[in-house]
Amino acid sequence: MHHSSTFPLNQALIGALALTVCSSHAALFIDVGTHTLQPNSGSTQFIELFVSNSGSAVRVGALDLFFQLADGSEATPAIVSGNLLAGTIFTSNNSGTQSDTSIPQSAFFGVSKAGGSIGSGPLIPAGVSRFATVGIDTLGATSGSWEIRVDTTLLGDSGYFEDSSLADRVPIQFVNGTLHLGTVPEPSSWAFVAGLGLLGFGVWRRQRSA
Repeated sequence: MHHSSTFPLNQALIGALALTVCSSHAALFIDVGTHTLQPNSGSTQFIELFVSNSGSAVRVGALDLFFQLADGSEATPAIVSGNLLAGTIFTSNNSGTQSDTSIPQSAFFGVSKAGGSIGSGPLIPAGVSRFATVGIDTLGATSGSWEIRVDTTLLGDSGYFEDSSLADRVPIQFVNGTLHLGTVPEPSSWAFVAGLGLLGFGVWRRQRSA
């Protein structure tokens, strides 16, 4: 099982700073980022999603996650699963999840708060927190890049809901991401490539000075 995920904190910090003036209790920012997975793989690979909160901690009542690859029309790669519980802010404070992956490239995953009283929802602390893991099947897709949409998808728009009523969305900014299929060199491989580059540069300089 291969898993590769990148969360661009520099973009998250820029967006979070811009959101600081929007809300005194929460400044939530989600940048899906760029994720590289192995092409044409028969095993499910996973993408992790994070939320950045530059304000004070805030409780939320529910999460609707709409996740789409490109325009949702291609058969591969396909979205096969979504987990909003394991290792996320919803791990121990939820009253159930629901999911719909009937469209290969467009899916819906939802989770609601535990209990029915105000203040019972999960807490999003300040900083960066994992809120979801999405499983992708790349079998049949040998190469390419696809936009990852969490906003303006075929099934709807992602969003957190306030804990007090489940009616008003917590102010949040979404930035769509990119899925890329290809191999990612291991750290040792990067060092080898860098070494070759330095060696070539040294040869080039000696030739110029000769």
